Amino acid sequence: MSPFPAPPCPRCPVLPPDAGCGCPAPCSACSTLSAQTKTGATPLYLACQEGHLEIIQYLVKDCGADPHVRANDGMTPLHAAAQMGHNTVIVWLVSAAWARLSERDDDGATAMHFAASRGHAKVLSWLLLHGGEITADGWGGTPLHDAAENGELEVGAAGWGCW
Repeated sequence: MSPFPAPPCPRCPVLPPDAGCGCPAPCSACSTLSAQTKTGATPLYLACQEGHLEIIQYLVKDCGADPHVRANDGMTPLHAAAQMGHNTVIVWLVSAAWARLSERDDDGATAMHFAASRGHAKVLSWLLLHGGEITADGWGGTPLHDAAENGELEVGAAGWGCW
């Protein structure tokens, strides 16, 4: 063991060289980056759910958080952001973190299903314009089914007719 302090990690300058961002052995600070709650939510998932874009950018760009880690039900950080209507988070995840609009949870739902179920018409518009597809989930339901089931009239009237 060296008597000299180790230099900071090149990816996470505030963390020691063994921080989980490309360094040989994860330190306690970076190992919490992938820690999951009892429902499987990571810090990145929760930041996406709550719409904290600066935290999301820090976790992904500076700390190496994986935007494809899923919660226990198969939901991704993108799904969480779509469900809560955080359009700026969705735009960033898709453009900078390579989140895929086609990813499905354990029930076969996509970001389109989650946005529709909560009436986020602007999110749905963006998703459609950027490659989101209207598909059926594992139960046979489309995003329009989800919107109708939850009384989200604005989604059905968002300019797409009856989809």
